[in-house]
Amino acid sequence: MQCMIHTVKTAFTRPLLTVVSVMVTFIILAYVPLAFNVTDSAPVGLYYRTSVHELQRGDWVGVCLSGDIALLGRQRGYLSSGQCPSHTTPLLKQVIGRPGDTVRLTKSSILVNKEMINAPRHAFDRLGRRLTVAISESTSNGKTAGYWIYGANNPDQSWDSRYFGPVTRGSIIGQYHALFTLGRHNKQPKTRAKIKRMSMHRHFIE
Repeated sequence: MQCMIHTVKTAFTRPLLTVVSVMVTFIILAYVPLAFNVTDSAPVGLYYRTSVHELQRGDWVGVCLSGDIALLGRQRGYLSSGQCPSHTTPLLKQVIGRPGDTVRLTKSSILVNKEMINAPRHAFDRLGRRLTVAISESTSNGKTAGYWIYGANNPDQSWDSRYFGPVTRGSIIGQYHALFTLGRHNKQPKTRAKIKRMSMHRHFIE
């Protein structure tokens, strides 16, 4: 008799759990902004977005570029069509510099408050088109008024602040947190010391 009761309970419980799981999933999808990243700037995977409060170095953010930079990105295929005001997709990048930080560019790195971050800078993209550096070495030695963003997952191929300078707070649409990723997830960008110890079509976000 006890076995029969257990069987009946199990028969009713499993469908109920399935229904509850489906309902919870729909609620999450309805109220939590989700995005799937397939680019190299951040680990491939599923992210959820939250509003931006006080950004820290190492945070992942979505950024809508505007003006000539967005137009260039669209023309060259760095950006695809999306929901930004410029009708492009947001970038998914890591914050490495905040307003008030001292930032300096070299050909192989970015110095943020004298901390050297691995960031090779190229003169041409993979199709041989010249890459414009928005801020030269001579003018990037002072304190920044914006946020420097960086493709920490693949800095060698990332189109980021090395080529168009810092971004404004208004261009940051949210902070992104990984739910599930297929690759490594860098909480902090690689510094030169860390590198030495280690010995060295788009869906939503770029």
